[in-house]
Amino acid sequence: HAGMGSCVALRRVEGGAEHAHRPVRAGVSLDADQRRRSGLYRDRLQRPPRHPVGGRRGPRRRRPGHDWSRRTHRDLHRRPRDGAVVSRVEIVLDFVCAFSYLGFTRLRVVAEQLRSGGADVGIDISPHQLRPQAPDVPEPIFEVHRRDRGEEFARQVRTDRSLGRDDGLTFRFDRALFVNTERAHRLAALAGQQGLAESMTERLFRAYFTDGLDIADLETLRDLARRVGADPAQPWPDISGALKRNSEAGVTDTPVFRFPNGTVLAGEQTTQTLHDALSAS
Repeated sequence: HAGMGSCVALRRVEGGAEHAHRPVRAGVSLDADQRRRSGLYRDRLQRPPRHPVGGRRGPRRRRPGHDWSRRTHRDLHRRPRDGAVVSRVEIVLDFVCAFSYLGFTRLRVVAEQLRSGGADVGIDISPHQLRPQAPDVPEPIFEVHRRDRGEEFARQVRTDRSLGRDDGLTFRFDRALFVNTERAHRLAALAGQQGLAESMTERLFRAYFTDGLDIADLETLRDLARRVGADPAQPWPDISGALKRNSEAGVTDTPVFRFPNGTVLAGEQTTQTLHDALSAS
């Protein structure tokens, strides 16, 4: 805007100099337009005053009954400002996977860093079930670990508090209830349709790993949806197609990161690795 103001000032001075030779008779009252042509407004402080509310064009007229607080069509489809980077990254995850929680958290940190710098970064949540045959009836994760990996491993995991500490996360494996995650994925997809995919995903992870909630219970899921501002009364999407696509793509473990330039990263990734990959895409 500084350049634009300089141009306007230059044109005003030149216009004044051009007409400065015109005589002004004493005792004659000139209107603002005549004064401008006479060169009497060459000094910036002598410009005619603007309208006190809406400038020279007057105040903005408002249509009766129009809700001016609502975003317009132009707002919703506004292009990013010049120099902004538009990018979307997809993360394949499961809500009972600790490394999915870590990966999503770090990806979100990177996205927020780039957004603060003017980039338009989107995160797409893609579902995968590590154990699609898991029951809807919750079972303490300790029992699952003991059955799969042995008593010693289960006790070690249950008392571990170090995982996620550097990322600001709290894992409580002594509370976690292992369940089927299909309903949780469907809720995340529903929230995504309402523009709340990231918030819903974070809340589902925290509900499972920190709060020890049953993320297969419908009432629990509806309550979590309302907490992030989503409407659980809307029809929940069918995610079978997305699950099939990821399975056919060879996904067997999570997380998996897919970037616009074709880069694919699997497993635990550092924040710096994700930043470099997203910046390069």
